[in-house]
Amino acid sequence: MRSPNNIVKSVNPHEISSRDLDKIFEIEQDMWARWIWEYVHCGTCDSIFSKLDIYGVEGSFPLTQEIRTLTVMEIEGILGIKTPSCPCCLWETTHIYDKLEYLPAMIKRYEKEESFLSLAYDSNSKIIGFMDWYIATLEEIFEEELSFHYSENLLDELKRQYSIHRKQKMITFSSIWTDDKNKSLVVTFALIENLFHNLDPKYDQITWIFESIIASSTYCIFKLMWAKGAEVNNIPNLLIPWSQNDEYLTDVLIHKDVIPKYRNNFQLRTRDVLLYSRELRRVPQLREMLPISA
Repeated sequence: MRSPNNIVKSVNPHEISSRDLDKIFEIEQDMWARWIWEYVHCGTCDSIFSKLDIYGVEGSFPLTQEIRTLTVMEIEGILGIKTPSCPCCLWETTHIYDKLEYLPAMIKRYEKEESFLSLAYDSNSKIIGFMDWYIATLEEIFEEELSFHYSENLLDELKRQYSIHRKQKMITFSSIWTDDKNKSLVVTFALIENLFHNLDPKYDQITWIFESIIASSTYCIFKLMWAKGAEVNNIPNLLIPWSQNDEYLTDVLIHKDVIPKYRNNFQLRTRDVLLYSRELRRVPQLREMLPISA
């Protein structure tokens, strides 16, 4: 499957090379650093800094736009540093998404019996984006994906709303990212299409669940494709206090019979997603809380 100047392929995650795994981690680390503003942490003054805080025009170590579109790992290599110094106290910082800590979690995800991976490549066969999914019980998905922000009461709420039980197998995705130079809804669409066109029809009746940042591009894509929001932020005792950045509120999305619906009806345009995101930002209770860019 192709997007302009790019190729998207379905890859067996059980057979992925360490080189490709490293590149996937590099893209994900940079995405958190520039989009969720979680790049490095200073243990001395307990401050968190984004990629823009460090390398932006008004950052502590300003770089040109061209260099800033490289991943934080590439930038650190160019500068010859392990991590940048803290802008506040000049002390040493640590990566929030450290390779030694996070890579084993990725490997564990890819070693699941029913795990799936789509990769996007540029014209030079370099990985520029990825999307990964796996199938597990609701209880397992809660522990691995949802328990960071939500209490275990969420499981009872999902049972009440959707008759989903703890042991029910569901499909979820952990990540859908591209590097900064190639960020594009067209690439995102191609990754989604590739994944659904390559899933075995035996999964057609499975229900899909995942957490998404409200009004983000990903959230808008799946809502436009008929996913239902559980609206769990409005229910007492479900959200763990102080676990979410108020700038990036999330919801849990549910979609039944997701695979055939996407395989046969995925026809979104970039304009559809952008317009829907703008509509969401006009909702009074969300307008002051959502990030400026999707």
